Amino acid sequence: MTAQPANPPDADRRVDQIYRAHFRTIWRYVRGLTRNLDLASELAQESFVRFARLGNISEVDSPEAYLKVIARNLVRDHADSAPQRSVRCKRSKSPTFS
Repeated sequence: MTAQPANPPDADRRVDQIYRAHFRTIWRYVRGLTRNLDLASELAQESFVRFARLGNISEVDSPEAYLKVIARNLVRDHADSAPQRSVRCKRSKSPTFS
């Protein structure tokens, strides 16, 4: 297993700034896609984790747009991996013929 290289302190500061500036927007975006508050929090947070792993984030022209792409892909991945839910209908009793 190889370890991820640690971000330099200035990169960590930049990620923190981006997080503070855009977390609420990304969370709302994911909430709109999922209609699930808990899942929105989880996937929005994961979006920032993946963004931070990019390496040189200073080259990203629009962090918010990039984060939305990451978030949308996470929502799709989650939907694809979720078990298909079937709707169960109650069966009425079979009519009795006399």
